[in-house]
Amino acid sequence: MVMVAQAKAAHLATHARTTSRLAAAAASAATAQYRLDVYDGRRNLVYLAPVRVNYPTVSSVGYRGPPAPIGPDGRVIDTPEVARARAAHMKARAHALAMLSRHENNYY
Repeated sequence: MVMVAQAKAAHLATHARTTSRLAAAAASAATAQYRLDVYDGRRNLVYLAPVRVNYPTVSSVGYRGPPAPIGPDGRVIDTPEVARARAAHMKARAHALAMLSRHENNYY
């Protein structure tokens, strides 16, 4: 039990040392990066004055097409075009799987 406490204390001390070293390195890197900044580069505080904007909003942004067909359970259902495409895809997939099963160990 004492050994676990000692190991935990050593780990926390190492963690604290590493954290302080990383913080010092980050601070020096930040001041080097922002040395020509008008604001405080260590915190990079920027204040922007509020601006009043007077322009009309565009109402045409977003989907403007027909609504999706909804089934009785509330989920979106396939349109006839999607149903035909899905059936053709499943038929092609079944054909590909049938062709694949002809070859032993998936070798072709």
